[in-house]
Amino acid sequence: MTKSGKQKPSKIKMVLRAILVIIGGFITAYGLEAVLIPNHVSDGGVTGLSIVGSQLIGLPLGLLIAVLNIPFVFLGYQQIGKSFAIYSVIGIVSLAVGTLLMHHVPTIIQGDTLLITVVGGIIIGFGMGLALRNGGALDGIDMLAVLLSRKFPFGTSDFILFLNLFVFIVVSMVFGLQGAILSAIAYYIASKVI
Repeated sequence: MTKSGKQKPSKIKMVLRAILVIIGGFITAYGLEAVLIPNHVSDGGVTGLSIVGSQLIGLPLGLLIAVLNIPFVFLGYQQIGKSFAIYSVIGIVSLAVGTLLMHHVPTIIQGDTLLITVVGGIIIGFGMGLALRNGGALDGIDMLAVLLSRKFPFGTSDFILFLNLFVFIVVSMVFGLQGAILSAIAYYIASKVI
């Protein structure tokens, strides 16, 4: 019971954390597909760039999320650790699969831009926070920000804000200035929920 007894709770805890990361990925996917994207509002980070890419070239959002996050997961594995990288892969894959499965879910809010940004931000923030709290990230830019904050005298949130500034400039080229501003507000709300 000494060795096997101690390992079982650890394995159960790891599986439970993985399940919570997956749930976080699906919640975030729902917020994107049922609230933000149908109303021409994006997210930040690699997910935001994936949304823009999906709109421009017509590839499925989930595919772009998975592919564009690969270099960041590799970087996270090398610099942050194996466990974080594994949970992040689980989270990114669940977000990618979630967006593919929920692509045709009905939009739950339309027209009211303030309500769209608030509700969308809360939903994706809850999903991202659930994943982060259980050891995984849903977006590569968060991993990059953690790494940069270790090397420079700025906080992780400062780097996330700085890196996302470029993302929202790209978003403005596809969704227009209003879409980029709404995207930034939704992302800000999501960061506060996290």
